[in-house]
Amino acid sequence: MARSDPVKLIIEGEKLYTVREVAKVLRVNDSTVRRWIKGGQLPAITLPHSANREAYRIRGQTILDLIEPAEKGTDYAYDGTN
Repeated sequence: MARSDPVKLIIEGEKLYTVREVAKVLRVNDSTVRRWIKGGQLPAITLPHSANREAYRIRGQTILDLIEPAEKGTDYAYDGTN
């Protein structure tokens, strides 16, 4: 089995995920995921909200596209064009 197979089993391409869910799957901090979104490296949907912090949802396919280069051994950031 490839290294990312467990992630592909829990991530569904059509589902929307919260920042916290994405952070947990990728084993990074919530702030890292938010930084990726704000920096344009991780495409996300911004939800209407009244709180101080932006509310985002990330498509499952976007997460799968993000981990695919790591699976192939490529060392570059996802640019959202795939």
